Amino acid sequence: MTAQVGGRFMWNKFAAGDGFDPNAPGAIGFVGKRETTEAIEQHYLYNIGLEHEIEGNLTAFGRTGRSIRLPTINERIASSDGATFKLKTQISRDVEAGLRYQTDKTAIQASAFAMKLKNELRFDPSLGSGFGLNENSAPTRRIGSEVTVTYKVTGYLRLQTDVAFIDAKFREGIFTNNQVPLAPKWQVGSQLTWYPIKDELTVALSGTYVDQARLENDESNEGEQIPHYYLLDFRLGGDLNGSGYS
Repeated sequence: MTAQVGGRFMWNKFAAGDGFDPNAPGAIGFVGKRETTEAIEQHYLYNIGLEHEIEGNLTAFGRTGRSIRLPTINERIASSDGATFKLKTQISRDVEAGLRYQTDKTAIQASAFAMKLKNELRFDPSLGSGFGLNENSAPTRRIGSEVTVTYKVTGYLRLQTDVAFIDAKFREGIFTNNQVPLAPKWQVGSQLTWYPIKDELTVALSGTYVDQARLENDESNEGEQIPHYYLLDFRLGGDLNGSGYS
């Protein structure tokens, strides 16, 4: 069994203020000077991973972690709180477990995961007189699974297929159990890659299916959905004398 453990403690201080000239070009539509904002935060982050070889070609793995995303200064400037620069830090807790099988020609990996997010940072284009503003959404959770299968048909031809399922819902607030916007449940992709000339030329044909999803800002789940769609892509690429092309 192999174990990996990592951790970090973070101390962060943010302070910002501004001046406002109502006669300056482009000042129309702004609320005026914002209050000086000062915040001190302390966060802990960790990642714990385990791998266990069940048989020669079969491995079980699992991981759990806690991560954060600090709001950028641009996000704070365009925050939905017009009087301050306040935006909360996004916090994510997740766990994943799965199996990995590999031979000389075949590689299969399947896993299931669960995530809980708090203060998720999002952009709402309907705010700010049509310019859009950033805000923290209500707590959400994501539960899903992923399967990846890779098969070497020959030494020059490889086929890979990916299938992902994710159920993303709000877990608190007035939209509890509603689907999170812009989060399709199913995504399926397959790619056939041919290497007629090693490194110098790669030919790839791929197809992708993306399931329907709720429109942005449709937290109430009352509007029409973004329809599912298919994407077909053909690519030529490679490396010639140290210079890549595609």
